[in-house]
Amino acid sequence: MVNSPAPVLVTGIANERSLACAVARALRAQGVPVLVTWQQPRQQHRVAAVAADLGCELLGPLDVSDPQSLMAAREALGDRRLSGMLHAIAFAQLSDATGPVPVHAVDAPSWAQALEISARSLPQLLHTFLPQLNPGAGVVALTHHGARRVAPGYNLMGVAKAALEAALRYCAAELGPQGIRVNAISAGSVRTAAASAVPGFAERHAAAAKRAPLRRNVSAEDVGQVAAWLISSQASAITGAIIPVDCGEHLLA
Repeated sequence: MVNSPAPVLVTGIANERSLACAVARALRAQGVPVLVTWQQPRQQHRVAAVAADLGCELLGPLDVSDPQSLMAAREALGDRRLSGMLHAIAFAQLSDATGPVPVHAVDAPSWAQALEISARSLPQLLHTFLPQLNPGAGVVALTHHGARRVAPGYNLMGVAKAALEAALRYCAAELGPQGIRVNAISAGSVRTAAASAVPGFAERHAAAAKRAPLRRNVSAEDVGQVAAWLISSQASAITGAIIPVDCGEHLLA
């Protein structure tokens, strides 16, 4: 009898078009059990519908800004082990009633919220679920080139993603001796609900397909397949890496 693989915890599913959903779909296509969570109560219905469609198990709510919620999620996991995790959690206030908010004008509460939810949440997840992560487990976060160069409209989220990438490198070094790998995917222009909220996204999305060396936009499925590979043992020698999945757009000045 072949033992079933340990499940992967997938956070950040918003709807069927989200990158986290594409990752869960790719994992399920490989026969990997997937546990999913939701951040806010209003998201539960949509996440449950996606989970039912993909054959994923609902673990429960997971609000990374609430330590009690993190501990409740770990208790819900019980004595089960994890073969990996997907971190797809991000939020930043990018605009207000007057339009896009420049980084130099961000107030202290908005700054703290963006860093808490988008960056600190990765080491929080790793610390919370470390006892359940199998040796060799693959953890993948989602990032964006706006962490490394100016992306119009990305503003505060770019700052938060830069912090996420720095945290990732330190966590990869710290957890490497335990066999736990921590990597990220820097996704190109994908039409998701989160991306569409970035001012000017539609215009940049259209331009990216003409600009990229592969002359197309990356799809959610592209991101999902690479994430599933990074989580798997096939990427057992890769950690601390940020893999661009952007049809080659990162090559261009």
